[in-house]
Amino acid sequence: MKFLFGPQGPPGWLVTGGMAGIALAYVFFAFFPAQKAMKSMRQELRDKQAYITTTDQLFATATAANTQLEQASTLVRKWQQEAPGAQQADRLPSLISDKAHQVGVRILRLEPQLSRPNGLIVEYPISISAEGTFEGIFNFVHGVEVLPQTIWLRDVKVQRAGDLGGSLRCDLTLTIFGDLAENVD
Repeated sequence: MKFLFGPQGPPGWLVTGGMAGIALAYVFFAFFPAQKAMKSMRQELRDKQAYITTTDQLFATATAANTQLEQASTLVRKWQQEAPGAQQADRLPSLISDKAHQVGVRILRLEPQLSRPNGLIVEYPISISAEGTFEGIFNFVHGVEVLPQTIWLRDVKVQRAGDLGGSLRCDLTLTIFGDLAENVD
């Protein structure tokens, strides 16, 4: 058998060069493409983690907004149940008069004004003049405020009735809000 390179074997530079060629082939055909794929996978992983974090934050925000919407809807339903319609608004002056008599306040004037529609609500203003002690006037105003309807007190004027007996006169305008939403298509 005849040796290609002689009895001492192939020269050292040929073995070293072959090994270097195999190493370079590995680096260019296996290592660098794997590194590039791993870099791409890391970026994809970061993108997916950012997406999950953003989704979690949006879910928490949506849950909070949904809770607020439910609370607002409950409040609106409650208000709509308590808001007077046109027929109930006619009975409000008698409720107010009853509150005055319960606390010992004398009603001098109780005049319902013309109703004013505003979009889905209507305002029922009532002009009132009442006379009584400070405690009576206070209890009357408080009694009107705790009525189930939504009421605004406007133009409240309290003054001495004229004598020194401790009697006060209170002039005010109540605005009671009613619901027109049931009349809308």
